[in-house]
Amino acid sequence: MTTRALKLAVSMLGGEAAAREFLRAKAEELALWTSGQEEPSAIVLKRALDLILDDPALAARHAALLSSRMRPRSDGEVAPH
Repeated sequence: MTTRALKLAVSMLGGEAAAREFLRAKAEELALWTSGQEEPSAIVLKRALDLILDDPALAARHAALLSSRMRPRSDGEVAPH
């Protein structure tokens, strides 16, 4: 759930640069969090969740976009995002 929420926040904010600023994170941290290699602090997760909950319609549109990017291709590989 944490990884999905962070990826959704990145998408809603328009990319990693804006997400780093909004979440007050370094590029390396954001990469580790969105890849699921590390968990963000509770404060960072709260910021992401607050963003998502503040505009559920926008969150739903971005979640659909993210989901479509992760669907398996016909050759069985997952499409890059």
